[in-house]
Amino acid sequence: MLSLKRLTNKESNYQALYEWYQDEEVTSAFEQKSLSINEIKNKYYPRTLKNTNVFVYLIFYQNKPIGLIQYQKISLENLKLYKINDGYEIDIFIGSKKYRNKGLGTSSINILTNYLHKKGITTVVLCPLSSNKIAINCYLKCNYKINGVFITKDTQGTNKEYVLMINKP
Repeated sequence: MLSLKRLTNKESNYQALYEWYQDEEVTSAFEQKSLSINEIKNKYYPRTLKNTNVFVYLIFYQNKPIGLIQYQKISLENLKLYKINDGYEIDIFIGSKKYRNKGLGTSSINILTNYLHKKGITTVVLCPLSSNKIAINCYLKCNYKINGVFITKDTQGTNKEYVLMINKP
C-alpha cells in the first residue's frame, strides 16, 4: 500500500533523505549535488514546522519510506517565469532505486494533485529537466500538459532547460 506522510523532525527521516541524496540519479534531477546530513537537517527541519511554506511528505510503500514529494505556492518570480497568475508546484523523487519505474511516483503525484485540487487549487505545476524523459512521461500519465520550455539556473547556478507542465481540473 502507498501512502504519503508529512515529514517530521525524526532522525530516521533525515537518515533516509541523506541516503537518497547520495544517489546520483536523485541529485542530477533534484538538487544537483549530494547533501551532508547537516545540510539535510538545515534544509528540511524548517519544513517540519507548522508555519512552513513548503509542505514535505515522505512516500511510503509497504510501510517503508521510498521517496519524497512536496508542494508549495509558486513564488512571484516563478509565476513570471511560467507566465501564469497563480498556483502551486510539486517536486518529487523516488529515492530507493528498487522502487523506481514501478508506477509509485505516478500514484504519488496523482494523490497529491487530487488533494490540491480538492483544496480548491486550480493550477498545479511540475518542472522537470528537459533531459528527464522518465519524469516527463510520468507527469503526462498524470494528466499534466506540456506548457512550454524555459531556461533558468539550477541550485548550483548553472543554466538548465526545464519543461513547464501544468495540471488543471
